[in-house]
Amino acid sequence: MTSPLRETLTSRRFWSYSLVAALCRAPALMVAVATTTTSLMLTGRIDTGALMTTCHVVGTLAATPIAARIVGGRPARRVLGVQMAAHGLLWLVLWAAIGTGQPVWTWYLGAALAGTVIAGSGGVIRSLLPYTVPENAGRSASTVDVTFMDLLIFLAPLVVAATAPLHPLGPIAAMALVSLIAVAVLPFTGLPSPETDIDRRGSRLRWNTAAVAWIVFGAAIGVYFATVEVGATALITSYGLDVGLAWIVFLLLSIASVVGGYLDAARTPGRHEALWAFGAVALLVAGCLLLASGPPLPLAAAALLLSGLPVAALLGLRSHMIDVAVPPAQRAGYFSWAFATQNVGFAIGSTALAVIGQPALLTAASLTTMVALVVAVGLSRSLREPAPEAAVRS
Repeated sequence: MTSPLRETLTSRRFWSYSLVAALCRAPALMVAVATTTTSLMLTGRIDTGALMTTCHVVGTLAATPIAARIVGGRPARRVLGVQMAAHGLLWLVLWAAIGTGQPVWTWYLGAALAGTVIAGSGGVIRSLLPYTVPENAGRSASTVDVTFMDLLIFLAPLVVAATAPLHPLGPIAAMALVSLIAVAVLPFTGLPSPETDIDRRGSRLRWNTAAVAWIVFGAAIGVYFATVEVGATALITSYGLDVGLAWIVFLLLSIASVVGGYLDAARTPGRHEALWAFGAVALLVAGCLLLASGPPLPLAAAALLLSGLPVAALLGLRSHMIDVAVPPAQRAGYFSWAFATQNVGFAIGSTALAVIGQPALLTAASLTTMVALVVAVGLSRSLREPAPEAAVRS
């Protein structure tokens, strides 16, 4: 029997999907680094760029309720093309506004509009994944997709780092360019076109308790992300290290996520998937509790690795269970909410970090994640069940 991971990695449709997903996801992942870098180079401060990032996120979140209702009722390729084109053009307008010295409020407005037009795009992209692999490989493909996105989180800012020395506005131009490249690439990829197989009249979102429970679980993971990522500098300095070494935290989390993602994707789901899920979240809880106890530096590094090891697998499970729980026409909308609420969790965690500190939040975030997983598993059908429709082999 061919392994699910092999089925995934030998699918040409999966690689076409991954290319488009990377190009469509990268600009949003570049926003924070690009705007703060440009702000720092032009004004000597990062606060303007930080506010632009906030405006972009707020714009996305504000538009999500509308986007989630309409994206599933339109052809995915067309929706992505329009969204990425609008996103790229708005950043080009911002590039011109900043370069010609327009008032700062126009920068904030442009960033908010750019966030608004891209709302729901992540859900549209992810809704296509089940059509790229055989149905028995859906769980594996979901984990691989999350692992690739983890890598992209660290690779996308490298584009900013490469363009910043060329010109202070280079990072803004790079964001716009990547968005427009996505538009240009879309017609020439083997991206799945499931529109003919889906009754779009059923795209209006209906309440699904199991899917909502997995969305809440994703929000809890978002709080965990904020605790370890936003809290990276505080963690590093608490051990007397230079704040510039905070990248080590991200490196350890990335390594752990990739290793854990591979181990999960390479295995064939068995008869006790719920126990596997509980074991995975137990690793996250153990790592967080150990880190919260303030252990010696080597143990702190081990705790970070332990907490990050199951993250890609758990988020892959979250996405796969939404695939299973909702009809195909509603997936884009549900995934739009899933990614938006994960960002809300991140924002809540960032705020809580400043109020109660990292040790307390590590404990609270990890235990909340565990409870959310138990509830989601309890409300779901069998974790072994594949997505409802047969996928297209390539």
